[in-house]
Formats: sequence, structure tokens, C-alpha cells
Amino acid sequence: PYIQHVFVGGSATYHISELFAVGATADYALTTTTQLTDELLEKLNVRTALSPINFMAAATFEYTPVYGKFALVNRVVIHWDVGVSAGLGAIRTTATGYHFMAQFGAAFRFHLTRWLTLSFEVRDHLFSETLTVSGQSAGGFAQTLVLRTGLGIFMPFDFATE
Repeated sequence: PYIQHVFVGGSATYHISELFAVGATADYALTTTTQLTDELLEKLNVRTALSPINFMAAATFEYTPVYGKFALVNRVVIHWDVGVSAGLGAIRTTATGYHFMAQFGAAFRFHLTRWLTLSFEVRDHLFSETLTVSGQSAGGFAQTLVLRTGLGIFMPFDFATE
């Protein structure tokens, strides 16, 4: 509740098969403190141990076990899939620099055309960090839960299926 991040980034994924894919993702963070943080400092002179994220990147492995299709207004067929992902990477915070990171997530994709998808994802990023506030050090695991939405493009546009 102390920091809000808005991430801008992208990812590239290579589908080994219909079920498995490998990829890479990178996100830059735009960070602001919340009103609660400002109130704690102004009214109570309490400093919170804040460590805003600047950047994160990971290599991922994806598994898509559930997929299907439905008819929209009995005219257009929309394909969809649900998958999970896991990855390893790095995260950079303003307070302590770079850290090793593990990432876990789930995604829901609508295939709007043969080459365009609309995706909704949730990704959990875990890393270890030690912060110092007023001479006191505290460390442990930090967690950032990210909700993502985006468009995906399959290349080449005119691929053939077997």
C-alpha cells in the first residue's frame, strides 16, 4: 500500500509446440508513493522501508495445458488458451540495486486472428532484499504481484499448420 508501480515493457516467446514455449520478458517501472506513505511521514514522522522497483527481466518457460474455442454471436469463432509460466531473472530496486528473482504466473489469451492475441496475465516476482532505515537493518523476501494485459503478434503472419 506504500508504493504503486506502473510497468511498461515487452516480451518475446518462441512456441516449441502447442503446449510448451520459452521466452524472455523485460519491464521498466514508473513508481509513485501512495497517500498513506506521505501521511505517515508528515503526520507521524514515520519512515517506511521503501524500495521501489526500477527494472526487471526474466527468462521464462510456459506450459499451456488448456485451450478451446467458442462462437461469438454464432458467427465468429474465438480461440482461447490458459497457461502457466515460471522463470528466473533479475530485478533492480532503487534502494539496493540488482537481485536474483524467481517469477511465477498464469495467463489467459484470446486469439483474435491467426496472428493477433489479447492476453491477461498475473505474475508473482520473488526476491531477497535487505533494507536499512534509521540505522536498523531488516531483510527477507520481497514479493511483487503484477497484473498485465497486452497484445501478442504471431510471426510469420501467414504460417501454415499441419
